[in-house]
Amino acid sequence: MFSTAQPEPVERLPRGPHHLTHNQVRAHQRERLLRAVVEHAAAHGYRDTTVADIVKRARVSRAAFYREFADREVCFLAAYHELTSDLLRELVEIGRRPPDYATGMRDGVRAFLDWLQRRPAASRAWTVEILALGAVGLEAREHSITRMQRLFDTVAVRARREQPGLPELPDVVSRAVVLATIDLATTQIRSGKLATLRPDLEAPILYLWLLGLAGHDVATSAAEPH
Repeated sequence: MFSTAQPEPVERLPRGPHHLTHNQVRAHQRERLLRAVVEHAAAHGYRDTTVADIVKRARVSRAAFYREFADREVCFLAAYHELTSDLLRELVEIGRRPPDYATGMRDGVRAFLDWLQRRPAASRAWTVEILALGAVGLEAREHSITRMQRLFDTVAVRARREQPGLPELPDVVSRAVVLATIDLATTQIRSGKLATLRPDLEAPILYLWLLGLAGHDVATSAAEPH
């Protein structure tokens, strides 16, 4: 997974003879291109990001770019899907640790918000700039929503095991929870409030997640400051 946590210069491949295989060189260049498209789109907007901007930031040739991607849209979408996978891997890992589903939900909300805050460029690309791609971006976003919804449904199954009285969760509820979560984060990031993302949104999103699973009383109790 390419790193977008810090906007520092992209490392060049070693000059002259080296021991990297052809596949290793290509993988390294691809990683740099993905990082570059995310960082440039976050800083200047996807619409004002060109292939020339991407290769300049990645410090690779145009030929290397076109060996990996047909155009800037394909490059950005590849980066977007990798970011989604990285976020979900982190949420799944966090979700395995807590002793109960409510604690897991709290940890999951914190992990989601922390992931966004640790990666300023990635968070803007993932929430805001994907919308600049129009229909193709909305399709990619829908794919991410579906993946997050499946994860939420998995937590709902665990919740019913721990609390058998809970009702089955309709698909529309888990979808609404995921959509609202992404929309809240997107609005905050678009408004330039990334630094206060967690303090502003942790309690509301936790309440939202638990409301969908277990109702108002459980949500209110769990969302109180700890």
